[in-house]
Amino acid sequence: MLRGRRLVGRILAMGITLAFTGLTATAQGTQDQDARYAAATADEAAGTDIATLSVTLEPLCDEKYGPACYKLGTAYKNLETPDYDTAYAYFQRACEYGDGEGCTDQGVLDYAGNGREVDFPAALVLFQKGCDLGIGDACTVVGFMQRDGEGMAEDRVAARASFVEGCRLNDSQACYQEGWFARNGSGGPVDDAQAFAAYTKSCDGGEASGCNNLAVMYAQGAGTEADNVEARRLYGLACEKGEPVGCDNEGDFMRDGTGGPVDLETAYARFATACEAGLGEGCLEVGAALEQGRGVTADMDGAVTADETACQTFPLACN
Repeated sequence: MLRGRRLVGRILAMGITLAFTGLTATAQGTQDQDARYAAATADEAAGTDIATLSVTLEPLCDEKYGPACYKLGTAYKNLETPDYDTAYAYFQRACEYGDGEGCTDQGVLDYAGNGREVDFPAALVLFQKGCDLGIGDACTVVGFMQRDGEGMAEDRVAARASFVEGCRLNDSQACYQEGWFARNGSGGPVDDAQAFAAYTKSCDGGEASGCNNLAVMYAQGAGTEADNVEARRLYGLACEKGEPVGCDNEGDFMRDGTGGPVDLETAYARFATACEAGLGEGCLEVGAALEQGRGVTADMDGAVTADETACQTFPLACN
């Protein structure tokens, strides 16, 4: 089964989650400025405090060295009691000095309304600046906002283009979205070759849903030659990475002996994992296995409980 929507994990609003806290500022000044910045941030892992950072980075920020402004903004945002106003001011300066991460994190604050009014149009402009400056995550958020009509009219053609750009910049979630749009003909024609390439890059980048949907394409022979062995491997990889749909699909293949030997015991374990993650289809399979004693000791009471759980989210189970 294809999973049509899975989003990243950062600002939580309208299904979009983003957090631009793990980005590393890119050197963009003179050799002397780069060296001073590197020296100032070398002991970051040891917990350099804002007072120390200010002494070393404030002069660099005043010299319009964007990464220094960005680093100071991040430090203020990450305080135990965040100082969003000061963080915003530093991000704004970083953005003005050509630092894409500064634009992106400034956009996050406008989007989430941290310490200020929510401003989707302003956030969209800032995310687009971040994207234009080479920040793949920013392109992905632009795509989500274009898709959902946040800060602008809904535009799936533009969203698809933004996801393509984010994928080009190696954001695995953008690659997943590019694959989904191409596979489903959203914002443009169906293009299985594009979808296959995008899902491959998404999966290689660690996106569990990308691995699952790539497996679907191998199983169906869409955009590539059919290969159930590879599909089964990829479902397993998606499951390992935390995608419950991948666990359910791998369980189907193990139950039926598709792409490898029948393995009822492991199949039951995969269905149980999917069920525990809230996937109704997985709970239905757990119920069937418990009813039939398939890979597990038969347990009719347990089967009823599993089916009742499945019924909450998967109507077929209500039968």
